[in-house]
Amino acid sequence: MRTPNAALKTARMALCALLLAPLAGCMSDSASYLIDGDNQHTITVLRNQDLFWKRTVDLRVVPTRLPECQESILIPDVPRDAEMALFRAPEDYARPLYFLEVAGEFYALTTEGCKGQHFETSPGNPGTPLGIFVERAGRLVFEAAKAAGQS
Repeated sequence: MRTPNAALKTARMALCALLLAPLAGCMSDSASYLIDGDNQHTITVLRNQDLFWKRTVDLRVVPTRLPECQESILIPDVPRDAEMALFRAPEDYARPLYFLEVAGEFYALTTEGCKGQHFETSPGNPGTPLGIFVERAGRLVFEAAKAAGQS
């Protein structure tokens, strides 16, 4: 026979499990592009989904050149399956620039001062494709573009 305390304890445990269930679907991960193979000079995309039923994520894009600088820009409410392509901008830009295309929107990034901003219009020629940030087996990864002539 159960005592009133045992029944109350069971009810509390069930309530805790019920309240924690929505957190089970939360997701937070990241992937980085290493500039010239240097882990101190990177462009990193951090992905956060705070509610399991949301079909969107918040992205934090972090251009980094350590120890000089590390800043980030927030890109909210991006579809979880959005394609994210990284490009090395053409040399005609004043400083070394990268473009990140997220769901058709472009963001200009530089590791000189570690800044980023939304590019109001498509740059036309975003430059050399470096790769994509994509979800594989439930985790965000960076897949490098194949070099010209590779299959």
